[in-house]
Amino acid sequence: MTRLAVLSDYPEEGWPSMDLAASMLVEAGRRIGPPELDVAEICPPFRRLATRLPALGARRAALNADRLLNRMWHYPRCAAGLRTRFDLFHVADHSYAQLVHALPPERTGVFCHDLDAFRSILDPGREPRPAWYRAIARRVLAGLGRAAVVFHSTDPIREEILRHGLVPAERLVKVAYGTAAEFVPTGPGGAPGAAPGSYLLHVGSCIARK
Repeated sequence: MTRLAVLSDYPEEGWPSMDLAASMLVEAGRRIGPPELDVAEICPPFRRLATRLPALGARRAALNADRLLNRMWHYPRCAAGLRTRFDLFHVADHSYAQLVHALPPERTGVFCHDLDAFRSILDPGREPRPAWYRAIARRVLAGLGRAAVVFHSTDPIREEILRHGLVPAERLVKVAYGTAAEFVPTGPGGAPGAAPGSYLLHVGSCIARK
């Protein structure tokens, strides 16, 4: 039996597209994966510190402080404890690639959906950020570069990764996004799905870059 850990985002961060990508990967692995593959979704509890403070808890800065603490301290400590429990590791979101530093990199893959998390380093003129932010981005980017495999969904993402020299070509693997059952002509259990010729465009969120 091969034990695969899929490390997902904290739901408290509010990135539903990344939450969906991880949960659907786990579901598909269990439903149509090889019988010798045991898939588990991993996400430790989100610890609140700043957001519990009476005077600061409701502020955006408090949430960001908790996000930073959980991403860079608590989650990596949890990941380190998984090293002997699983054979393979998949980081579902490239912006969590700092976890690779706590995992065995030779057994870890990361899905790189885009390079927006690293714009402050790759193109600082267009996206200036404070020094502390850039330091964190470098830590995350270094984790991406250590992974044994970096998955990407499109050729333009691959080309951008190679242009910046982030990951060698031999460690890049193209994996197109899947299609949920409700968007195929025949839905679950033979029920009608999407009508032929109909389309749905989903961009993940309504932030400006989308």
